Amino acid sequence: MDFSKALETAAMANESNGKRMAHLHRAPKDKLETAKVELTKKAKELARCKNFDDLFSKVEKIVQPIKKLKKMYVYDVALRIGVSNGIWPGKVYLQCGALTGARNLFKTWKPDEKVKPAPFDNSVFPGELHCLNAAEIEDFLCIFEEHLNGVRR
Repeated sequence: MDFSKALETAAMANESNGKRMAHLHRAPKDKLETAKVELTKKAKELARCKNFDDLFSKVEKIVQPIKKLKKMYVYDVALRIGVSNGIWPGKVYLQCGALTGARNLFKTWKPDEKVKPAPFDNSVFPGELHCLNAAEIEDFLCIFEEHLNGVRR
């Protein structure tokens, strides 16, 4: 899939089959359309990003003024257009379910709610997760958020 098609698909929160991603089903279609227009305006700049942190920051800056699109949307768009360009996260980004999963895994760890959780190095997570890349750890924390409640390191 070429970059512009990947950008459009990601911006509209669609799967490859054209259906809306289940975890972004609440995002209003008009807000997704606005995000698609704004992201498309900056497509060349986004395509030039060399690492995920830079790409995430740029997507966040573009999307931030659009109400109703949360951090999960920013991460998903950055991940999907990054992967289309061979760029993967080098750190674990925590938002929504992944943040809850991390909190459940580390009961005493409570990042300040007023500050967006910074991306974390894979090494802060238990050794059993070190066989996964950063995006896979994020997925694991999100998928198993409820099951991690009470797990001891």
